[in-house]
Amino acid sequence: MNGTTQAQKINKRQDKIFDEAKGLKEKALLKLWEDLGDIPVNSNDKIDRSFLHFDKGTNREEVWHWFDDEYSKLKTGKSWFKLLNY
Repeated sequence: MNGTTQAQKINKRQDKIFDEAKGLKEKALLKLWEDLGDIPVNSNDKIDRSFLHFDKGTNREEVWHWFDDEYSKLKTGKSWFKLLNY
C-alpha cells in the first residue's frame, strides 16, 4: 500500500477541478468588469443602459458591490481599478 487512499485521490482530483473552476470564474468576472467600462454612467452615477441583470438607472456602486460579492478577494468595487491598472 502506497499510503494514498482512493478517497485521498478523489479529493485531490476534486480540489484541482474546483481550482480550475475558480480560475475560469475569475477570468469571466474580469472580462465582465472590462465590459462594464463600456457602459455609460450619468452625472448621478446611474448606468445609462442595462448591464447583466442590472436595469438602466442602477447605481454604479450597486454593480460594483455585486462584483465584490462574486469575487470575494477584493474589499470594494473600487479595488477593481487597481486590479486592472486603471
